[in-house]
Amino acid sequence: MISKNTFADWCEGLSDYLDAGMDLNTYLEDFNGKGMRLKKYNQKIKKEIAKGPSLSEALVLPRGEGKGSFYPIVFHASEVAGRLPQAMRVLADFIRFEDRYQSKIKSMIVGLFVKISAVAIFLAGSMLLLAKIGRADIDFLGLGLHGMSGAMTFLKYTGLFQILLISIIMILYKFKNAPLLEMFMMKWPYLGGCMKSFLMYRVTFVMSEVFRAGMEIQEALTLTYQSSGSFNFKRYLPRVLARINAGDSLCNSFLKHRKLPEKFVQTLKHAERSGNIPQAMQRLCHQYRLECQNHLEKIQDATFMLTKVFMFLFCIILIGSIIKGVALEPLTQVLSRF
Repeated sequence: MISKNTFADWCEGLSDYLDAGMDLNTYLEDFNGKGMRLKKYNQKIKKEIAKGPSLSEALVLPRGEGKGSFYPIVFHASEVAGRLPQAMRVLADFIRFEDRYQSKIKSMIVGLFVKISAVAIFLAGSMLLLAKIGRADIDFLGLGLHGMSGAMTFLKYTGLFQILLISIIMILYKFKNAPLLEMFMMKWPYLGGCMKSFLMYRVTFVMSEVFRAGMEIQEALTLTYQSSGSFNFKRYLPRVLARINAGDSLCNSFLKHRKLPEKFVQTLKHAERSGNIPQAMQRLCHQYRLECQNHLEKIQDATFMLTKVFMFLFCIILIGSIIKGVALEPLTQVLSRF
């Protein structure tokens, strides 16, 4: 099984071959410059295609993509529409953006643990240093921790706190698609906006492909909802399809889906009238991608600002505690003798 980035390169390579007038079998047989894992991947797909299924049915998903993956949907829609090269290039771009989106969130989480560890080591080292100069009595944290034993105790509890934090993050990640957790996370100030933008980026991306393929509206909507990756989004599908079957327009049917962005509803309304839904969804797709990037930048800025504020307060408390222990307390003792 290959990684998502390797799969994106594979899609882009397929697009280049098809644009050059070569067929799929030529691409699968060309092993020049490819690693052993990618060779095996191509051979597996070629073997499946030889049995009769189309590329979308023979597709082997990359790591991290399970049963609910929308990649086969994009392949199927682009095959039906006869625009596989264009769709593969757009899909490769989507996969790389998704990888950068996830990498930024991971880097922020890793950065948080690095900062916690650095502060803990600094404080433990400060306790040891004060013990070395004969001032182990100074308690600049107000926790009653002194000397070597205090430093070790502080590091132990910091480690336990990090283990607890890692456990919470892993539980959140494992149940990230749970309806209640998803609703809760989408209400967070910046993270929620980022999640909503990425959801709509994914939805509009699939909509542009399935409607461009000329599929029946029920099938197109079913594939769009199933590929959203959100349980709370999928649960509105029966209501929307019921309105479609009752003869309502696409825009009026989508009004049964609560809390859809107003921009999406208005764009769909005008696109349905003019008959250019695929092009309109493609434009919205780019807009939601930019929105997602902006929200990510806001999260990074907010994290950096909170770190600065914390470090400023920490330095004030630390310096104040040292001044109190080194200068003010001895001075107070001297003055109390007079």
